[in-house]
Amino acid sequence: MDRGPQPEWACPSVGFHVRDTVDEETATMRITAVIEPPMTAVGRISGASVPGGVGGRCRSVASVRQVAELERTARVDVLVEGYVRMPHVAGTVSLVRDADRVVIVDPGMVADRDLILRPLAELGVRPEDVTDVVVSHHHLDHTLNVALFPVVPVHDFQSVIEGHTFIRRPADGVQLSPSIRLLATPGHTPQDITTLVGTPDDVMALTHLWWTEQGPADDPYCTDRELLRQQRERVLDVATLIVCAHGPAFRPNGSTPR
Repeated sequence: MDRGPQPEWACPSVGFHVRDTVDEETATMRITAVIEPPMTAVGRISGASVPGGVGGRCRSVASVRQVAELERTARVDVLVEGYVRMPHVAGTVSLVRDADRVVIVDPGMVADRDLILRPLAELGVRPEDVTDVVVSHHHLDHTLNVALFPVVPVHDFQSVIEGHTFIRRPADGVQLSPSIRLLATPGHTPQDITTLVGTPDDVMALTHLWWTEQGPADDPYCTDRELLRQQRERVLDVATLIVCAHGPAFRPNGSTPR
């Protein structure tokens, strides 16, 4: 039986880019074309070879092209790794730098504000250097410490707020810099957004679509399970590293909850 033209496949490499090991010589890398032949690409995760790209899962060329214009020049530093150990909760707080942008993502609940400010200072960044804040959604564990930073644009799912100025705009597709893009990803809440970041080694998704690597598969705050599944699939189609809301960053694979 003639099945017609078959899809092309591509497997981008997936080296883990960690703090203080930025290779300036690769800072102009960007997502490029298709890697051929299929199923032969090899990525590296913490020194281990991983056949077939991300967790052995190759992605269609169409998925790669969705981020074809996302540059690969940013640097991401996780300032606070989130957790849920009731009654104690902390949200993941991240610093993203690209071009002239210094972006804090989800400055929320932490045991002590110095847990945000100290690693920031160690990286040579002052609060007044921050140019933008992104909040993935409006739960307090991800917004509580916005005021640590000066009056700068604060981006959410529907607007940019600076001081007392409110500008309405949908977040989906907003480009903060050549390597930083916002995606509307409702699921955990109807107002969730994901910050997609291109680094020399990864396309990173800073998101609450997953609390941790384990999911949970059924988010207790989610009101539309099918929408959550769709948005998880959307992000998994482009991201090689997930910076999740309440746990360590992880590389998606076949067992990652959809």
